[in-house]
Amino acid sequence: MRTALITGASRGIGESIAKKFAENNINLVLVSKTLIDKGEGSLTNVKQKILSEHPNIDIKIEQFDVRDEKGIKNIIENNNIDILVNNSGALHWGNIHSTPPKKYDLVNSVNVRGSFLLSHYTILSMLERNKPGHIIFHSPPLPKTNDEYSLLAGKTGYMISKWGMSLTSTGISLEYKERGISSNTIWPKTAIKTNATIKTGLGNDINWRKPEIVADAIYEIVMEDPYTFTGNELIDEEYLKTKGVKDFNKYNVVENSSPMSLLELFNRAI
Repeated sequence: MRTALITGASRGIGESIAKKFAENNINLVLVSKTLIDKGEGSLTNVKQKILSEHPNIDIKIEQFDVRDEKGIKNIIENNNIDILVNNSGALHWGNIHSTPPKKYDLVNSVNVRGSFLLSHYTILSMLERNKPGHIIFHSPPLPKTNDEYSLLAGKTGYMISKWGMSLTSTGISLEYKERGISSNTIWPKTAIKTNATIKTGLGNDINWRKPEIVADAIYEIVMEDPYTFTGNELIDEEYLKTKGVKDFNKYNVVENSSPMSLLELFNRAI
């Protein structure tokens, strides 16, 4: 059985990924900064829910901040990680003049530095064990059009951090393809209902999909051949269509709604 390390696993998309992996016999190492003993929205709660349905899955949980290099190093050295899902993230939106340096440092240290360090130590482990594997970044495709560059307005510090994650993924795919260490990014076509979208007011139920759509896409990624499936910048709906998924209404928070694209929502939030 393979083992997956999922960051930001105490709720939302991270929890959904953990459940999907457990359903398919992938052991779990779940980490989050959320206190373990805080009930709903905690690693303890996620572990209990998964084990109640999948008692044969090995689940380890650990509270740590992805800015903690020693914590990252220890957890990867003590577990043979075959799949890394860089899911945790920090969010702050604002014009450049209204973005405090502390907020800029936060989003970049969590998003790009944290995922870089997690990938660094995971790659070292895979190379030492001569094992192929998958690394996945929850980050957007690198911009190619003016519409995509428009995401910078009112979100420059945040988008630097998210596109930085995507650059790291591209670098991994180029450097380690021959060793079977695959790296890909995944990004939702529409907003996903999470604490972040609720708190920022990014749309509402009509425009939200459930976290399961991202989890299903990520599971399909880790079923791909890591020697050949690498360097992709994937959008959940588009990728799932290639896997034969036709019914996307099942992912809508509001049945039969037509959620607008995340790009459109982002541009409205400027």
